[in-house]
Amino acid sequence: MEIIRKSRKWLSKKNVLIFLFVLLIGFIYFINSLHESYPDEFDNIMGGWYLLHGELIYKDWFTHHGPVAYYIAGFLEIFSGQSFVRFRFFYAIFLLFLTFGGFYYIKKTFGFEKVKFYLFLIFLIAIGSTYFWGQMLLADSLSAFLLLPVFGLIVLKAYHREKLTNKDFIFVSALSSMSLLSSLTYTYLIGGIYLAMVLYYFFSFEKPTKFSVGYLKPFFILSAPFLIFLVYLLLTGSLMDFIEQGIFFNQKYYVYNYPRPEGSTFINPIRFAIVIAQDFHNNFSSLLIGLPTFNFTFPFNITLAVVNMSLIIYLIMKKKFVLALFVFLSLIYSNARSNPWTSKETDYQSAVYMLFSLFNICFFLTTLYEDLKKDIEYPKKVIYTFLFLISLLYSFFTFTYLLRTFSYKAYGKYMGTQSTIYDRPKIAPIINSIVTKNDYALIGPFEFEELFYMNAKLPTKYQILIPGMGKSPEIQEEMLREIEETKPKVIYFDKRFHILGSSPEMHGKFFLNYLDEKYITLLGYTTDEGQVYSKIPIDSKVDLETKLYIRKENVEEILDTLIKNNYIEIR
Repeated sequence: MEIIRKSRKWLSKKNVLIFLFVLLIGFIYFINSLHESYPDEFDNIMGGWYLLHGELIYKDWFTHHGPVAYYIAGFLEIFSGQSFVRFRFFYAIFLLFLTFGGFYYIKKTFGFEKVKFYLFLIFLIAIGSTYFWGQMLLADSLSAFLLLPVFGLIVLKAYHREKLTNKDFIFVSALSSMSLLSSLTYTYLIGGIYLAMVLYYFFSFEKPTKFSVGYLKPFFILSAPFLIFLVYLLLTGSLMDFIEQGIFFNQKYYVYNYPRPEGSTFINPIRFAIVIAQDFHNNFSSLLIGLPTFNFTFPFNITLAVVNMSLIIYLIMKKKFVLALFVFLSLIYSNARSNPWTSKETDYQSAVYMLFSLFNICFFLTTLYEDLKKDIEYPKKVIYTFLFLISLLYSFFTFTYLLRTFSYKAYGKYMGTQSTIYDRPKIAPIINSIVTKNDYALIGPFEFEELFYMNAKLPTKYQILIPGMGKSPEIQEEMLREIEETKPKVIYFDKRFHILGSSPEMHGKFFLNYLDEKYITLLGYTTDEGQVYSKIPIDSKVDLETKLYIRKENVEEILDTLIKNNYIEIR
């Protein structure tokens, strides 16, 4: 009888509806997972595969990104194996747990009635994910999913005047540290979140006058993940590698939106914070000027600006000045590498700003609606009504816009008119068939997808060659030294591949000179039997005659293997 009673409780209408809603969001995430691919995601997937096979990040392969996305990829690849398609399915499941995990904690903290708007927010995120590439494991989109419940928790705590607990600090510390250790882009944002939490904790409520060690708990909790990461770097001997790649390399060669003269490598953090704020002000204010145009053809960007500004005005009118400032600063520094005016579909670097804004839409409209049902003095009610109506109008058209873009993609994939994702590398199978797992080989200059499927060993920690590396004498020296030590039999390299406005012919002369000295290509190569020709059709990706570099002492061995695999012919 007890089992029957418990079963009936779990099968209540409310629980059934929640279960069906989770299934719906899971189904949408599954559909999203089939959409599009991007090199930066393959960077994370490739790194996860290396971690899974005992390689150490920073020490055994180069990256100027944070470690968290790689570790998530490595964990998921325990189940997905060496398959991009299966990986996306498991990543969709991971995002489902992350999304509802954040909601569960917030619901448990405030009660369902105060946060029921969050369910519609989850639906908005699900149908909007392909807009900001949330279905991909990218540092920025991952940070958006991690920081959304953090932002929501702090806003709701401050709005409802509730105390922060040690559990709240643990929740924020876990998610925000994962975000920061995924992308240093959000250093200002997360630093501001930590500062806001500490100030709110110590000054918003009356504290005992006597000092207690317990006062230091928030600081220990917030700093613990970074101390753990530091210990990891020390134990693995990769601290200096992390500093050089993750900090110095980014500062010298990769930060592109900081004004500095040619050759300068120093970034003033205060000046950079002002630059970000000024850029945000210019673009955000430009969007607000367009409010009377009612551009509902592309309403997304202006809606975010209108509702965010309306929320800030609303909070100021309710005399929640500090919360209004927190929201405003969070919006500013969620745009460290993005632009609220010109951001568009596929601009994943705007993901944090977009998700914060979607939260603000759902929170603001439901909260203001409840306020409007109360007895409010006349002037204030007029302003509230205007803010509500204009925000609701723009939000409605943005909702239909996101729903439309989602349905177009889902319909196209179902009908077969739009391509999905595949496990179809072009170069890696060729390399795998001509060298063994114990041999060294390289595919470059920027081929994370092919490297993920390649089974041979990397000949150097520098598996890519991007412009910043071409400006570093230290990297050039180490890269050539490692390759000369391992002597890879083949290197597949496209010297005309452009990235960040440059190609190896411009920034990689040192490497091309090395290839010319130590390797040969098949173009024009002749043997006693005749000239070598590729039997594989040449296209923009595959060109065995000009892009396959064979080490001179291994030419006969590799030619025999290529002939046996029917890749080349001699005539």
